[in-house]
Amino acid sequence: ILAGSGNNGGDGLVISRLLADHGYLVSTYAIKGSGEPTADFQQNWERLPRHKLVALQLVTDAGELPVFPSHAVVIDAMLGSGLNRPLKGLIYDLVVQLNKQTVTTVAVDIPTGIYCDELNPEPVKVKATHTLTFQMPKLSFMLPEAYPFVGRFERLPIGLSGTFIADTPA
Repeated sequence: ILAGSGNNGGDGLVISRLLADHGYLVSTYAIKGSGEPTADFQQNWERLPRHKLVALQLVTDAGELPVFPSHAVVIDAMLGSGLNRPLKGLIYDLVVQLNKQTVTTVAVDIPTGIYCDELNPEPVKVKATHTLTFQMPKLSFMLPEAYPFVGRFERLPIGLSGTFIADTPA
């Protein structure tokens, strides 16, 4: 699991904990320098079990990202739906490294580098095999240019008000 320090990274930490609770061996990489940790990230960091099923590593350089075996499933929880600028620095380098690998990549809510409501013309974005998006598909998923990065997506309801969604102009 590649976890940024925001709410999307907090979701990645929850996934890490739940997988470990079900007996999976999980390697979780917390990306340092991806912003100030949010309260959601911090709370889930503290809840993460520190035992043999979860290997934690703080990533401060793209060279610390391992070459994953081809059968690995990598969870992209680096950046979420709030992204509104091109990738740069460590996150940019990690996305380039990840995209060179032949693994199954599952994005949490939205692949890192994709903008929620418009096309990001920059070429560097996580190439997800699958995207598990919360509540509603993002507008950008409907753009043909996004398909190679979003892959197959599945909508996961998270209990948001249906009335609010129906009343939101779109």
